[in-house]
Amino acid sequence: MQGPGTIRLYSELALQECLRRIREASDAPKVRWLGPWKGTGSKPVFAELRDTRIKIWVHGGVKNDFAPRFVGKLSSVGSGTLLEGRFGLAPTARLIMLFFFGIGATMSMTSLTVLYDHFTQPGQEELSGFVFMPMGLLLAGILIVRYARGLSQPNKDFLLDFLQTTLQARQEEGAAPLA
Repeated sequence: MQGPGTIRLYSELALQECLRRIREASDAPKVRWLGPWKGTGSKPVFAELRDTRIKIWVHGGVKNDFAPRFVGKLSSVGSGTLLEGRFGLAPTARLIMLFFFGIGATMSMTSLTVLYDHFTQPGQEELSGFVFMPMGLLLAGILIVRYARGLSQPNKDFLLDFLQTTLQARQEEGAAPLA
């Protein structure tokens, strides 16, 4: 799982001990209609464990697919354990963003062709404000994503601290800093 944004944590604890600690320090997500909701756990973090793969996210008040999740893989290294992973969005959030920006880009391209025709062929009627609306929506979407990234930084810091504390781990040299 190398690449930009990869976080590497090393623990002196054995792999099975790391998995046990994560299981004890977190709640398993309980699936209700449309996913985990408030009141489904008493611990601050949800963790989904599958073999040596983990996915953790902050136990928020309501279901929020746009909140950052840490997805990683634990592997034995000597007598210790290496956790490699990265922060990202839930698949549903990525799908929604892909759909929104795909529609917004398509509509903006249509608006740009109307603007091009208007400026290259003189003597046409005035432009409507609706021509600029798709580009405004696209810009608003970009600004919302940037704003949400700023709001999610405390969750990322909390999750990283949770992993370091729970696993008694330290961040490996050369790993990406949390940005």
